Amino acid sequence: MSENKSDVILQYFAGELDVKERDSLFEAMAHDESLKNEFDSYRQAFDAIDIAGRKELKQKLNIAGKQSDVKIKWRNRLLFVGLLALLLVFCLWLRNVTKSDTNIPINSKIFPQNPMASNILSVPEKDTNVTMSNPNLPNNTKLSPQNPMASNTSVSRKDTNVTLAQNDGRNERIDKENADDLYAMNFTPYTDPSLYPGTRGENEQDTFLNFMESYWQKDYTAAIKNFKLLSNIQQSNPNLLFLYANALAANHQYTRAKNIFVVVAQDNNSRYKKEAAFYEALMLLKLGKATEAKSIFSKIASDSRHPYFIKSQKLIKQI
Repeated sequence: MSENKSDVILQYFAGELDVKERDSLFEAMAHDESLKNEFDSYRQAFDAIDIAGRKELKQKLNIAGKQSDVKIKWRNRLLFVGLLALLLVFCLWLRNVTKSDTNIPINSKIFPQNPMASNILSVPEKDTNVTMSNPNLPNNTKLSPQNPMASNTSVSRKDTNVTLAQNDGRNERIDKENADDLYAMNFTPYTDPSLYPGTRGENEQDTFLNFMESYWQKDYTAAIKNFKLLSNIQQSNPNLLFLYANALAANHQYTRAKNIFVVVAQDNNSRYKKEAAFYEALMLLKLGKATEAKSIFSKIASDSRHPYFIKSQKLIKQI
């Protein structure tokens, strides 16, 4: 090999060699023991780097999960105290209202003394048709107003209502098809090189690594199953929840995915806070809630530093 052996090996692990160059490297190693030993040394070094990076990522996720768990507990306590206070205020108000109404007759509570109310509730003793006096007609002759356009108008209104209903149904189908097309063009489960789970030993079993590996391999059905095997702390980690929601969306579970994206987008500890907002809007679009989706896209489009700034601008024009 004309090039430096170490450079060629580094290019291999960096993915810069084409098929012919890789075949040439493997053929050279088959006849050069020193080259093979050097290749194995580089491979062990890269594996060690992967393992170290994986452990560091796992430690950071566990720490973030613990912090999030503490915040969730405090948030639940505050919510409980707030609800208890509201219930107490409601009970006091109800008691005051009950006391103030004890001297009011029951009938007046049900039917307030209102001339219009008594007219509505009462039954007329006489026929409500118009009685018109005419010297040429017998007494008490009842006449109904004659309007030759009345019947035609009612038919016309019915036809108009039917036409409007048909148009509304057609517009809903068009909007739904447009939303489905926009969703299909813009949704792809989130991926990033930092999610690469690294190299594992043959006998190494870890639920966290199983989840990360199945997600990295785009086996989203397995990723959903593996997520349920994680610890409670890991399942409450906003970063892992974001990946789990992506797996649900890829498996057409849009409502569950949307609900999780909402939680992650509101969590300041999540590294995917901004990304979750975009994916939440996509789920709303798929679920037929175009107005809500457009509102979120508009907020994203107002932030030029948002990772989905350009996509959101395009989507606003297309919705």
